Amino acid sequence: MSQVVSPCVALLLLAITLGGAALWGEEGDVPPAPAVEMRKPTFFTQHQEADGHWSVSGFAAHCTSTPGCGAGAVSDAADVAVTGEILLAYEHSGYDHVAPSRHRSMLKKAVVWLVARQKADGSFADTLEADCWASAGLGEAYSLSGDAELKAPVTRALASLLERRVRDPEGHPCGWGDQDSGWIDSRLTSWAILALRAGLAGGVVDAVELRRSLTWINAANSQVKAPGNFPIRYNIRSHQGDVGGGAPFAALALAASGMAKDPIHDALLDAATSPDPNLVTDLSGLFATTEALFFAKAHDPMRWGDAHVHWKALKDRLEREQIHNDSCADGTWDPATWPETRGRLESTTLALLVLDTCTDQRSPVISVSP
Repeated sequence: MSQVVSPCVALLLLAITLGGAALWGEEGDVPPAPAVEMRKPTFFTQHQEADGHWSVSGFAAHCTSTPGCGAGAVSDAADVAVTGEILLAYEHSGYDHVAPSRHRSMLKKAVVWLVARQKADGSFADTLEADCWASAGLGEAYSLSGDAELKAPVTRALASLLERRVRDPEGHPCGWGDQDSGWIDSRLTSWAILALRAGLAGGVVDAVELRRSLTWINAANSQVKAPGNFPIRYNIRSHQGDVGGGAPFAALALAASGMAKDPIHDALLDAATSPDPNLVTDLSGLFATTEALFFAKAHDPMRWGDAHVHWKALKDRLEREQIHNDSCADGTWDPATWPETRGRLESTTLALLVLDTCTDQRSPVISVSP
């Protein structure tokens, strides 16, 4: 039996068929999640270098308004790190360098630039932090897109990270930091775990490697009187550590490794979420806490079902502080509010990463189960 299509429906179907590309962008963009799309400022497109990367110190040369957006520190490694972070921010919203979208060209150039920067040993820069972010950005690009050309670079990058773990006196690999002195850095460890998770989703890393890298957390935790004092740095050989600052990052490392039901994790995440989000000035710490809650809620929804309370406080603050004006800084966040960031590029990127999770706009493509 034939079906009769009403004239209105026929016109709608024709409009979608012929006008879809014009409606959503020249590259055939699919309708984006409105909240996510509103927060992705044109700032990144306007300030990207011709070769595909973002320059922390030189991006202001692309400013179209006076005064400009300001500049960050001069560092080649910072450019690598921020380019990886920006990739990750778009990937967490479901965008990649292959699927049709208005961001595809920009993301493709960034991916090509990072791959071209990779050295023979799998690293990208002269700092471990930059390598973590570059590996995370490329790793999720591979996991999201299935781009076969990225498998080899991602495999080399993650193998390099695993080789650079600090080892305990018995020679067992622990977290990341300074291999020579034995100091483990909680922040670097959490960034490395995020990169390895991306490789896990892409099938190039064994989940066992994530958990093997976190045995030091038990030792560090036993040295402190309260989870809120968990050290930002801990020496696996002398068993000494700095006081405080490490709880958000250790919690993220555990949660992202599938250890969200570990009692130590619960105590660390409770400590990380206890400060008022409106008073915290470490944006990377807020990002770590938000990510830890994302993974913890997925693994144990009964225990962390009220994560939305913390997320709402963060969302309200970040939306209130986002710049809205006619300058080229529109849609960004002022780095003066976040003194530990590397300028406007990083403050804006980390704020977007936090917001996407706080508003449940995080891409569901990457599995939360290691």
